Amino acid sequence: MSSDVAQRLGHLLGLGPIRLFDSAAQVRDHDLLVRAQAADRLSLSATLLRDLAARYRQERIPPATREQPFPPADRMANLRRLEERTGTLQDLSARVRSAELPAQDIVWQRLRSASLQYDLMLEADLALMEPCQNCAETARSLSLTQVEEPGGLQALDAAAEAAARALSARSALLSAS
Repeated sequence: MSSDVAQRLGHLLGLGPIRLFDSAAQVRDHDLLVRAQAADRLSLSATLLRDLAARYRQERIPPATREQPFPPADRMANLRRLEERTGTLQDLSARVRSAELPAQDIVWQRLRSASLQYDLMLEADLALMEPCQNCAETARSLSLTQVEEPGGLQALDAAAEAAARALSARSALLSAS
């Protein structure tokens, strides 16, 4: 097992380096922990965007007046973009939480005994955790000014896309084993 992968994954999970598992139950427990924490980070990102949208609405969208009964279209478009990203992150969080578990049968026992396959599973976990962590960090650092910039949400989009790709790769790894 790559000690670097185990150490980085353990750091993201708030644990020490991940150790080899003694049973299939430990593999499933580890998988549940990884998916729960990844989904929590995506949910946190969605919550941070929801709060940012509320702040944007309060500070940047003027109340309706007789002279201007409708809010500026460009600001409403920015608000809709934030709300779309929030929905995307919530959906991705739900997909991570409901992703399939590693099997607990003889096939998984074979996978558990093969160190190369084991490393692949840990790498898949790390590949899922890192973009989810990036989503949370990016959402936390977003400002109202960035929301109004044309490419201001690009880093968040890239992290969410990386998390979705990692989830698909993880699913492919589990279905191949």
